[in-house]
Amino acid sequence: MVSTQLRRQAVGFLKERGLAERRSCVLAGLSRSSLHYVTHPRDDRDLEQRLRGIARKHKRDGYRRALAVLRRDRLIVNPKRVQRLWRKAGLRCPVRKKRLRCHQAEPVPQEARYPDQVWTYDFVFDVTTDGRTLKFLTLLDEYTRECRALEVARRLPAKAVMQVLERVFAEQGRPEYLRSDNGAEFTAPRDPALAEDAERPYARHRTRQSLAEWLWREFQRQVPRRVLEHGAVLERG
Repeated sequence: MVSTQLRRQAVGFLKERGLAERRSCVLAGLSRSSLHYVTHPRDDRDLEQRLRGIARKHKRDGYRRALAVLRRDRLIVNPKRVQRLWRKAGLRCPVRKKRLRCHQAEPVPQEARYPDQVWTYDFVFDVTTDGRTLKFLTLLDEYTRECRALEVARRLPAKAVMQVLERVFAEQGRPEYLRSDNGAEFTAPRDPALAEDAERPYARHRTRQSLAEWLWREFQRQVPRRVLEHGAVLERG
């Protein structure tokens, strides 16, 4: 789209080449009244001063609030004019820049360096064809990726989690560290069976880093989906 100023320049160029003014205006697509129109700038200093006063009083508002204040004071003014003067005076609200955060992975507090050093346990979920939820308690060795326990039930409260850990500890021994997230089943009062052992120090460490999601992907890849759908998985409760 060509502006009026450029059309006026085109008319001047055609007139210099010998064309009549009327013909030049037709070719440039500009009326003769627009060609000879002289702008009369409006004195907006008083209005701009009022806008600055409104901006100081309403620091977190924009030109729409200023327009409402002006109209409340019985001053009829065009909204576009208020917006133009508001921007010209630099009264727009400062845009808050989002703080750039460092998305580096948090270091693992206790990295597994040999088998039976760090075990991790967490929940994963699935749904059967009747719409009911299955809850899987997974217990893995972080170093070998070996699944030490996989308990499946409709409900697995904190007491059931403690019973599973007791059974695994009795059969396979205890790890040095046990990692879990901050779920209610894991932050419940500790069972006496999970207290420190004098022969083998035991410490519980809570963190959100877990291998349960990896185990669940492997489990879904190797076990056919129809096994879960036909209720072949052990159901408790």
